[in-house]
Amino acid sequence: PPSASPSPPPPSPPQPETYTYEVRQENAECANQLNNLGEYASAELCSLAAGAAGCTTFMFSSAYTSWGCRCCSEPDPPKEHSLWTLYNVLPPPPSASPSPPPP
Repeated sequence: PPSASPSPPPPSPPQPETYTYEVRQENAECANQLNNLGEYASAELCSLAAGAAGCTTFMFSSAYTSWGCRCCSEPDPPKEHSLWTLYNVLPPPPSASPSPPPP
């Protein structure tokens, strides 16, 4: 008998909002920290957590990830610190509306 054709993969779930980031200032920490969002392996993962938490600025040390990902309540004036970097959270782009199927 002919082998059954593999079933199509299930539709992928909608992607959660993705935040991106940019370096605000290297070798600096925020004037006032709001909270520690936990340990993340990279600034990219930290930015997702920070964005989801409503932060607009965060500090992260790639040298000491155990220090955690920290939200700034007040980024300015930044304090000098050789191991922290300040980042801005960039909101996700507006999601494109799905295009209608061709007639």
